[in-house]
Amino acid sequence: MAAQGRLKIYTIDGVNVCDVVVDGEASVSTQNFIPGIYLAVVSGSAGDKSFKLIVE
Repeated sequence: MAAQGRLKIYTIDGVNVCDVVVDGEASVSTQNFIPGIYLAVVSGSAGDKSFKLIVE
């Protein structure tokens, strides 16, 4: 994903499992995530964008 700001990923019950500062291109490995549905939020100067992340 390409973004500037902060990327946070939460479990479905609100536990923060990832919190990184992003400056340009970023990749996050979900290899250690338990399969399920997560909420990813990118916060930056253009505002917040959120999306559903499904780990199988």
